[in-house]
Amino acid sequence: MSNAELYIVVYRAQNVRLQALGLGVQHKDEWTVYEVVGTHPTFTRNSRRGPPDDSVSDVKTIKVGEIPDSDVSDIEKAYEATNVNNDDPTWTCREFVMEILTSLSIDAQLPSDSDEDSTSDDSKEEP
Repeated sequence: MSNAELYIVVYRAQNVRLQALGLGVQHKDEWTVYEVVGTHPTFTRNSRRGPPDDSVSDVKTIKVGEIPDSDVSDIEKAYEATNVNNDDPTWTCREFVMEILTSLSIDAQLPSDSDEDSTSDDSKEEP
Protein backbone atom coordinates (compact mmCIF):
# COMPACT_ATOMS: atom_id res chain seq x y z
CA MET A 1 0.00 0.00 0.00
CA SER A 2 1.31 3.45 -0.86
CA ASN A 3 0.94 6.67 1.09
CA ALA A 4 -0.02 10.23 0.30
CA GLU A 5 2.47 12.84 1.54
CA LEU A 6 1.41 15.93 3.52
CA TYR A 7 3.28 19.22 3.36
CA ILE A 8 3.10 22.67 4.88
CA VAL A 9 3.17 25.04 1.91
CA VAL A 10 4.79 28.37 2.73
CA TYR A 11 4.15 31.23 0.37
CA ARG A 12 4.21 35.01 0.27
CA ALA A 13 0.84 36.35 1.30
CA GLN A 14 -0.88 38.93 -0.86
CA ASN A 15 -1.15 42.45 0.56
CA VAL A 16 0.92 41.71 3.71
CA ARG A 17 4.56 41.23 4.51
CA LEU A 18 4.06 37.96 6.35
CA GLN A 19 4.14 34.43 5.05
CA ALA A 20 0.96 32.47 4.51
CA LEU A 21 0.53 28.74 4.98
CA GLY A 22 -1.49 26.04 3.30
CA LEU A 23 -1.68 22.27 3.49
CA GLY A 24 -0.25 20.49 0.45
CA VAL A 25 -1.15 16.90 -0.38
CA GLN A 26 0.76 14.86 -2.91
CA HIS A 27 -1.28 11.79 -3.79
CA LYS A 28 0.35 9.67 -6.46
CA ASP A 29 1.40 12.29 -9.04
CA GLU A 30 -1.32 14.82 -8.18
CA TRP A 31 -1.03 17.83 -5.85
CA THR A 32 -3.79 19.68 -4.01
CA VAL A 33 -3.17 22.71 -1.79
CA TYR A 34 -5.80 23.58 0.84
CA GLU A 35 -5.67 27.13 2.16
CA VAL A 36 -7.56 30.25 3.11
CA VAL A 37 -7.08 33.40 1.08
CA GLY A 38 -7.80 37.02 1.85
CA THR A 39 -7.49 38.94 5.10
CA HIS A 40 -9.63 39.49 8.15
CA PRO A 41 -12.65 39.70 7.98
CA THR A 42 -12.95 38.24 4.48
CA PHE A 43 -10.95 34.98 4.58
CA THR A 44 -12.34 32.35 2.23
CA ARG A 45 -11.49 28.71 1.61
CA ASN A 46 -9.47 27.90 -1.46
CA SER A 47 -8.18 24.65 -2.87
CA ARG A 48 -6.05 24.45 -5.94
CA ARG A 49 -4.63 21.64 -8.03
CA GLY A 50 -1.01 21.46 -9.08
CA PRO A 51 2.37 21.51 -7.38
CA PRO A 52 2.98 24.39 -4.96
CA ASP A 53 6.01 25.57 -6.92
CA ASP A 54 3.74 26.32 -9.90
CA SER A 55 2.83 29.49 -7.98
CA VAL A 56 5.15 32.50 -8.12
CA SER A 57 4.38 33.15 -4.45
CA ASP A 58 5.67 29.72 -3.35
CA VAL A 59 8.56 29.96 -0.88
CA LYS A 60 9.04 26.34 0.27
CA THR A 61 7.30 23.10 1.16
CA ILE A 62 7.95 21.20 4.38
CA LYS A 63 6.98 17.54 4.65
CA VAL A 64 5.00 16.88 7.84
CA GLY A 65 3.70 13.36 7.41
CA GLU A 66 2.07 10.65 5.39
CA ILE A 67 -1.32 8.99 5.39
CA PRO A 68 -2.49 5.83 3.64
CA ASP A 69 -4.00 6.36 0.20
CA SER A 70 -7.25 4.99 1.59
CA ASP A 71 -7.48 8.00 3.96
CA VAL A 72 -6.92 10.76 1.38
CA SER A 73 -10.64 11.58 1.31
CA ASP A 74 -10.36 12.40 5.04
CA ILE A 75 -8.20 15.41 4.16
CA GLU A 76 -10.94 16.93 1.99
CA LYS A 77 -13.49 16.25 4.75
CA ALA A 78 -11.24 17.88 7.37
CA TYR A 79 -10.71 20.89 5.08
CA GLU A 80 -14.47 21.32 4.59
CA ALA A 81 -15.16 20.86 8.32
CA THR A 82 -12.52 23.33 9.53
CA ASN A 83 -13.95 26.67 10.54
CA VAL A 84 -12.92 29.84 8.72
CA ASN A 85 -13.01 32.30 11.61
CA ASN A 86 -13.69 35.81 10.33
CA ASP A 87 -14.94 36.93 13.76
CA ASP A 88 -11.56 36.81 15.53
CA PRO A 89 -9.12 39.42 14.16
CA THR A 90 -6.16 37.39 15.49
CA TRP A 91 -7.14 34.23 13.57
CA THR A 92 -4.88 33.36 10.63
CA CYS A 93 -4.13 30.72 8.04
CA ARG A 94 -1.79 29.10 10.59
CA GLU A 95 -4.74 28.21 12.83
CA PHE A 96 -6.62 26.89 9.81
CA VAL A 97 -3.78 24.54 8.83
CA MET A 98 -3.18 23.42 12.43
CA GLU A 99 -6.88 22.64 12.92
CA ILE A 100 -6.86 20.44 9.81
CA LEU A 101 -3.70 18.61 10.92
CA THR A 102 -5.03 18.17 14.46
CA SER A 103 -8.29 16.72 13.17
CA LEU A 104 -6.19 14.22 11.17
CA SER A 105 -4.14 13.43 14.33
CA ILE A 106 -0.94 14.69 12.71
CA ASP A 107 1.53 16.52 14.93
CA ALA A 108 3.42 19.23 13.07
CA GLN A 109 5.55 22.24 13.89
CA LEU A 110 4.57 25.17 11.70
CA PRO A 111 7.19 27.69 10.58
CA SER A 112 7.03 31.02 12.38
CA ASP A 113 6.92 34.45 10.80
CA SER A 114 10.55 34.85 11.89
CA ASP A 115 11.40 32.17 9.32
CA GLU A 116 10.31 34.61 6.61
CA ASP A 117 13.79 35.36 5.35
CA SER A 118 15.07 31.79 5.60
CA THR A 119 15.57 29.62 2.57
CA SER A 120 15.68 25.89 1.94
CA ASP A 121 16.54 23.55 -0.88
CA ASP A 122 12.84 23.67 -1.80
CA SER A 123 12.79 27.48 -1.98
CA LYS A 124 11.82 29.16 -5.21
CA GLU A 125 13.55 32.33 -6.28
CA GLU A 126 11.49 35.09 -7.86
CA PRO A 127 12.70 36.34 -11.24
